[in-house]
Amino acid sequence: MNAASRVPWLALIRAALREPRMMFVGALGFSSGLPFGFVVFTVPVWLRTQGVSLTEIGLLSLATLPWGFKFLWSPLVDRFRLFGSRRRGWIAATQIGIAAVLAAVASIAGAPASLAVGILVLAIAFLSATQDIAVDAYAVETLRPEEYGTGNGWRASTYRVAMLVSGGIAISAAQFASWPVVFAGLAAAAVALVFAAIFAPEPIVADTSAPTFQDTVIGPFRDFLATPRAGVIAGFIFLYKLTDATAGMMFHPMLVDHGFPLVEIGLAQKTVGLVAAMIGAMAGGVYTSGKGIRAGLLVGALTQPLSNLAYFAVAVSGQSRVVLYGAVAAENICGGLGAAALMAYMSSLCGTRYCATQFALLTSLFGLSRSVAGAMGGAMAERLGYPVFFISTVALGLPALLLWGMLGASANGRATDAVVPRES
Repeated sequence: MNAASRVPWLALIRAALREPRMMFVGALGFSSGLPFGFVVFTVPVWLRTQGVSLTEIGLLSLATLPWGFKFLWSPLVDRFRLFGSRRRGWIAATQIGIAAVLAAVASIAGAPASLAVGILVLAIAFLSATQDIAVDAYAVETLRPEEYGTGNGWRASTYRVAMLVSGGIAISAAQFASWPVVFAGLAAAAVALVFAAIFAPEPIVADTSAPTFQDTVIGPFRDFLATPRAGVIAGFIFLYKLTDATAGMMFHPMLVDHGFPLVEIGLAQKTVGLVAAMIGAMAGGVYTSGKGIRAGLLVGALTQPLSNLAYFAVAVSGQSRVVLYGAVAAENICGGLGAAALMAYMSSLCGTRYCATQFALLTSLFGLSRSVAGAMGGAMAERLGYPVFFISTVALGLPALLLWGMLGASANGRATDAVVPRES
C-alpha cells in the first residue's frame, strides 16, 4: 500500500496548511472555481427566476465554449510572460478581467437581456478559461509527481468550495438582497483573489520555452499525439464527465420550478454541499494516491452517474428537503471523487516543456463536452420532463466506462497506468 493512503485526511489537510506551495495551489484553485460556479449554478437560477425558458438556459451553455477551445490560445500562455511571470502574471490579469465583467453583469442584473447576458457569460468563460490554463500549469510545475493525487485532491476541494461560494452563497443572498448587489459582491471577491496570484511563489523550473513560435504551437500537440493510445485517452477525457454535465445545468432550474426558496437552494449548497465537496475531493485524492490513478478514474466513472439518480429522486419527490440535501451531497461527493482522479491523470500526461498547452488540450476535451451537453440538456428537459430527463442521462456514463477498460494497465497496476509520465 502506498504510504499516502495510510495518512489520515486531517493529517493531509494539516500538511497542506503547513506547506506554502500547497496552500497557494489551493488558493489558485479557488480563483478558478469562482467564475465557473457563477456560470453553472447562479446564472441558470437567476435567469429562471426572470422567466427565461429551459431551452434558452441550456443554449447559454454554448457561451461556455471557451473552456472547450482554450487549447487554441494556450501556446500564448506557454510562450509569453505577463508582468515578468510565466504563470502568475496571466492569473492576476485574467482575475482582474473577471472582476470587471462580474461588475458589468451586476449593472444589468435587474433587467437582463438575452444577448447581453450571453456576451458577458462568454467574456467570463474566455477569461476564466485563460486563467485555468495558467493555474493548471502552475499546479503541474509546483507539485511533485508523488503529490499529484493529494495535491490535486486539495485543489479540487478548494475549486468546489469556490463553486459553492459563487453558487450556494450567492443564490441564498439573492433571497435577501437584489441580484445586482449579489453580483457586485462576487466582483469584489474576485478582486480580493488577485492577491493570491501576486504572492504565490514562482515555480522553480527551468525556462523551457520552445525556441520558435511554430514549435510552441505545434510541439505540444505532436508530443501528445505520440503518446500510446492517444485517441483512447482523448475520447475517455471527453466522455468522462458527460453524464453529469448533461444533467447538472438543469438541476437548479428544476429546484426553482419546484418552488424551493432561493435561500433553501443556496443553504443546501453551502452546508451539506460544502462538507460533501471537501469529503469527495479529499477522498478522491487519498484514494488515487493510494491505489493509483487508473483505480481512481474507475471510481469516478462509476459514481458520477449516481448523482443523476439523486436528481431524479428530487424530481419525483416534490419539495422534500431531505431528498434535496441528499442529492446535493451525492452530487458533490461524486463530483469531487471524479475531479481529483481526472486532474491527477491529466497532470501525469503533461511534460514540463509544453505544460500549459498540453493541460489545456486535455481539459478542453471535457470542457467541450460540457458545453455541448449543457446546450442539449435544456431542450431535452423541456421536452421529456425532469424525471425522464435525469434517468436518461445516467446511461451517458457507459461510454466512459468502456473506454476506461481500453486505457491499459502498467505492470504493477498503479501510477498512470495508461502512459508513463514523460518530461518532454
